[in-house]
Amino acid sequence: MNTKSLVNKMNKVEIWKIFTIIMDNFTILPKTGFPLLQGAAPDFIRYPPNNKPNFGIHQTQKIKEQFSNQGASMLPKLQDFNQMFRQQANSLMKMNSNVLPPGHPLFSRENSLYTLKEENEKLMKENLELKKKLEPKSNKK
Repeated sequence: MNTKSLVNKMNKVEIWKIFTIIMDNFTILPKTGFPLLQGAAPDFIRYPPNNKPNFGIHQTQKIKEQFSNQGASMLPKLQDFNQMFRQQANSLMKMNSNVLPPGHPLFSRENSLYTLKEENEKLMKENLELKKKLEPKSNKK
């Protein structure tokens, strides 16, 4: 039987009914335009009805223990991250960014720690000088 003769025998309403039945069985992906046959993919991951994949954070007690055990070693890393974040935010505000952004392998942590130590030493010297200036004033009273 020829397809033209089959189409001629069927009216347009019957063809439309068959077309809608076929189109109801799959949806078109909006980005690609390819049909997505629902439930027809044999290699799709199937879970039992009452078993859901694990989402979220599990074993929180174990994570808390590890965090408390490694807290001393994490503090310098967090401080260094805080400084790197401030430098990056400062460079965004001034619109003059460094060649190497924080987090880049060539960005030196030692350099950032060295500058912090220098500033700390300067502040300690200033504090000592101010204390020496305050001592004579407190002795007079």
